[in-house]
Amino acid sequence: MGCGAQGRVISTFLSRLPQCEKIILADIDAKALNNHATWLKSEKLVVKKLDASNIQEVANVAKNTDILINAVIPRFNLALMKAALVAGVHYIDLAFGPPYSNLEKELELNQSFKKKRLQL
Repeated sequence: MGCGAQGRVISTFLSRLPQCEKIILADIDAKALNNHATWLKSEKLVVKKLDASNIQEVANVAKNTDILINAVIPRFNLALMKAALVAGVHYIDLAFGPPYSNLEKELELNQSFKKKRLQL
């Protein structure tokens, strides 16, 4: 999730791995998604306009994947973690920051990931 600098680098790297069959790159910015897809020219890449705060929408897109990689700003961390749990997929987060009050809530979700045998 996220088509900023980190998301573009991650999708480019993954597109070159033979064991990676499909990459769904999602962001609220359709122009950024389309520009990156045009530049990357990978048949593995699927772009999807998506609101990171919409837990169910993100979960619906993530449910047929192995992992949700969060490359968006930290205010979306809780929503994306919850979306990964709903989808039943592993989760990687690349950033932590404001709102700092989310840290305890994020750590509490760790138990939910463990119960589902998902990596956080």
